[in-house]
Amino acid sequence: PDADLKDVLSEYVPPETFEDATLTCATLEGFCQSGICGKELCDSIPQVVNEPCGCTAPGGNPTTTAPGGGSTGGASGPTEPPTISLAPTISPAPTYKANWNPCGICGVGPTPNPLRDDVPIEIPDNLAPPQVKDGSAMCDELEEYCQGGYCPRLTCNNLYPIREICGCPNFNTPCSICGAGKELTNAGGTVTLEAALAISGFPPTITCSDLQDACSRGYCDGSRCQAFPELV
Repeated sequence: PDADLKDVLSEYVPPETFEDATLTCATLEGFCQSGICGKELCDSIPQVVNEPCGCTAPGGNPTTTAPGGGSTGGASGPTEPPTISLAPTISPAPTYKANWNPCGICGVGPTPNPLRDDVPIEIPDNLAPPQVKDGSAMCDELEEYCQGGYCPRLTCNNLYPIREICGCPNFNTPCSICGAGKELTNAGGTVTLEAALAISGFPPTITCSDLQDACSRGYCDGSRCQAFPELV
């Protein structure tokens, strides 16, 4: 370990590289660990200093020079090549933000009965909820999206034509709660309906806008359509 290695390494590096220091194994190790030895020297050193410096692998086993420089412990076996899994990776499901008020194919409020799951509905791109990627969805899927707040108001207003094919309850002729020729001006007002006028699936106290929406979608029968103009 205290032998001068300048002569041993003269083939690879000029002796003056290490100035006048006695180039012992410990000194050379210090030089190389501190970055003084370049890549070419680092690649060459193991071939000539293993024996004079008594290089050993962890555990005390002597090392042998590996092809192309470097050393490997005598007790170490060949390393296995890294393996790459060919199994497909599963990307996390995309998340969507509910930006709109809930609505339903059958009108405002929860759908009274499960809708059909075997009827595909073609949906234009400008009306499609973000979950619809291929231009169509089953009735029950579309209902779930819209009830979750993923359908813009324009989509909600265009669900009326598909309510029958999707299995909504029987509907009546649409009517206005204000009566013919009148307009609703206080959409946020509320009205409490007595039992005889309450609409199935809707709370008895309801906003004027929701009541109008229900009647415009056929939830109000003839008797209700006649009674509401006087009530509201």
